[in-house]
Amino acid sequence: ADAALGLAAYVAGSQEAFVVLMNEKLEELGLSETAHFTNCVGLYDQAHYCTVYDMAMILKAAMENELCREVLNARTYETAPTPEHPEGQVLSNWFLRRIEDKDTGSIEVIGAKTGYVMQSGSCAASCGRDSDGNEYICVTGNAYSSWRAIYDHVDLFVINISCPNVEGLTSLQDVSSLSDIMDNLLNMRTGFDTYKPILLKLSPDLSHTQIDELIEYSLVSGIDGIVAGNTTRSRDGLTIPQERISEIGKGGMSGAPLYRKNLEMVRYIREKSCGRLPIIGAGGIMTPAQAQEMLDAGASLIEIYTGFIYNGPGFVEKILKHLEKNITNKQ
Repeated sequence: ADAALGLAAYVAGSQEAFVVLMNEKLEELGLSETAHFTNCVGLYDQAHYCTVYDMAMILKAAMENELCREVLNARTYETAPTPEHPEGQVLSNWFLRRIEDKDTGSIEVIGAKTGYVMQSGSCAASCGRDSDGNEYICVTGNAYSSWRAIYDHVDLFVINISCPNVEGLTSLQDVSSLSDIMDNLLNMRTGFDTYKPILLKLSPDLSHTQIDELIEYSLVSGIDGIVAGNTTRSRDGLTIPQERISEIGKGGMSGAPLYRKNLEMVRYIREKSCGRLPIIGAGGIMTPAQAQEMLDAGASLIEIYTGFIYNGPGFVEKILKHLEKNITNKQ
């Protein structure tokens, strides 16, 4: 999603302007009567739709474009160095990498794109070429095999409905929208022999009323716990000039300034749920004492991200020693 938004801004100046170009392309391809787009990241919208035939024709047009063909056929791509990633990053085409060891007969897959929303399940559009040079396009929709395929290989699932970096995603924290996703996942889980916990990751920017609704839904639906919480859109706690903050732009803020906000959310969820929902405390834990404070506030487990980066792998051992010492002192 970040890549799509970045590309849209680069090409057209904004996602809105890029969507105009997308719909103009549909008109050019003769698909405008059955297809229409409202965003460039694939989020569900009643006005954002297309048929399987439309997807096939869009992929056909893309494969006829030299640059698009190169992108869709790339198994991996190494980005240029940046200050944040001085050695660059290696990005993978998930679809193409997954089928590298699969027998596709005489067909070589030379381009593919996948996507998922609850309303249409997992979708994939791919282009293959046979030994005679003939090319074929295959479109699959309403499939749920991706979630099922990883079920036996994970210990738990965390459903991230609160990432502030994806426009529109936080709307899924509305219970009416959330139930459309979670009810299906919870029902699918019943078809497996082994029970795997499913948790929700919430935003620290939610109001108490919104948190109350999500706690109530979690308790009655069978959701196993809460991750509290995600990054924040707020810029409170930053000491850099406002001009620099404006230059950074939108997106989620992580790290130390997030700690107090997420700590209070953990404490609130613990009290409001009467301890009936396990909580994973996350966000801005930078010291062993803060790890202890998060657990004392009601977290059953903690996650460290920024603290791990700044303190290194030894940070885990420091936290464990601090917790052990604290238990000993209490005894």
